[in-house]
Amino acid sequence: MKKRSAAETIFLDYRWFLAVSAAIALIYPFTLGLPFMWCYLIGLVGTLINTLGLYGIIHLLGASFKEQAQPKGAAVFLVLLFFIKLPVMIGLMMYARTFGEVPAIHFFVGLGVVYCWAIGWSQTVKR
Repeated sequence: MKKRSAAETIFLDYRWFLAVSAAIALIYPFTLGLPFMWCYLIGLVGTLINTLGLYGIIHLLGASFKEQAQPKGAAVFLVLLFFIKLPVMIGLMMYARTFGEVPAIHFFVGLGVVYCWAIGWSQTVKR
């Protein structure tokens, strides 16, 4: 069995992502306060759902060219998720602003964690 590199171990195992995200969320109340943590979590969860929906659409398009049978209910759900993801993200950003201007910036910290992890995953996955 081939030994995996450190990057493969970290980015290919979702438990590392959950551990790092939870550690960041647990540090927030002690350093900056609860409004900052809530804005971070709103950004993290919203972007995670957004990214998984986009991945589902890409997977669905790839499978459609391989002539594999696709469940129609899942396809409809993924297409709806693709069309509503931008308005949902804008709504989440506007909701994060209700915590104040400065904490709302930490919405983008959550967004950045998900996108940096997605980039690391895409660079370590075998194709």
